[in-house]
Amino acid sequence: MLGMLVTIGMANPASADALLEPDQAFRPAVRLAAGGFAIAYAVAPGYYLYRDRIRVVTVPPLPLGDLEMPEGEAIDDPFVGPTRTFRGSVTILQPFTASPRPGFYRIRITAQGCAEERFCYRPFVQEAVIEVPPR
Repeated sequence: MLGMLVTIGMANPASADALLEPDQAFRPAVRLAAGGFAIAYAVAPGYYLYRDRIRVVTVPPLPLGDLEMPEGEAIDDPFVGPTRTFRGSVTILQPFTASPRPGFYRIRITAQGCAEERFCYRPFVQEAVIEVPPR
């Protein structure tokens, strides 16, 4: 399968002490993968993404299964208590439960993360577009 690769948010921070916007701190790249699509996150140094706060929907709807992701790092977070997080980079697979129809699909990812011991973002939405080509 060939598809469109989309990377969201590539700006640089104005200062090392300034908080990054979510699209700068947590940059997903979405691409078609065998049996679904992959979301490869690049997490800025000093930031982490909550594993269990990632949700995906598509417009129009695709037949989606449960997200497949690594276990993540167990931490006792000062904002939410015991949880699992991702730092650096992580790839998450969103499997299809049936063959999707060809076309363009908007991928809406809701996630939440924090700047290390400084600030916890409210859940944020990031979007990308993929193309499912004809078979």
